Amino acid sequence: DSDENGICVCITCKKEHLWNGGDMQAGHFIPAGRGNALRFNKINVNGQCVYCNYYLSANLAKYRVAIDKKWGKGTADRLEKESTQTKTFTEQELIGMINECKVEVKQLLLTKTL
Repeated sequence: DSDENGICVCITCKKEHLWNGGDMQAGHFIPAGRGNALRFNKINVNGQCVYCNYYLSANLAKYRVAIDKKWGKGTADRLEKESTQTKTFTEQELIGMINECKVEVKQLLLTKTL
């Protein structure tokens, strides 16, 4: 969620921070411990400042609005529904996700100041 200079915008409060300055976290709309169906869902995890994520417990009212704006109307409802499901990932699915991440990391290294 950062720009080419490493600046992230918090999904909920819209404040800007450097991705590696200690003020940004991977904010989960649906908490990571609520089941495994969303464990690897990139839409569920967005850049969020420490204040919103930790001190405001993800600032969920604003997160709901922001996630629908970023990913499309109904996204928050869809994620909440999916969070009640249990998912067993196959080895092939996991390998596919690993390979996708490797490609993304290579692209990030080429396009961002890391």
